[in-house]
This record gives sequence, C-alpha cells and structure tokens, in this order.
Amino acid sequence: MSHELPTGLSPAVLPWLEANIVGAQGPFSFTVIAGGHSNLTYGVVDANGNRYVLR
Repeated sequence: MSHELPTGLSPAVLPWLEANIVGAQGPFSFTVIAGGHSNLTYGVVDANGNRYVLR
C-alpha cells in the first residue's frame, strides 16, 4: 500500500473520504485492485486500519 495517490485518482478524494465515511481518517493508503475494466477499483486503508473499496 502507498500513501501516494495512484495515477488517475484526484486529490479531492482525500477530504471526500473523511467527509462522507463515518470514522474514516487520513492518511489513507491505496492499492489498485485488478479486474475493474471500465471502473477503476482501489483498496483503501485509513489511519485506523479500516478498509474500504473505492470505485
């Protein structure tokens, strides 16, 4: 996992995650999940170890 945003993911996603997911807290780590052809899919882990999927 990387604390850097994957290519193609807007930095605007960082405040969006905190504002729209109860308990989500940065910094966030991201991994690209293979298989999302028309919708890129990312695994996200927050500072508390909570895991999310972002499409």
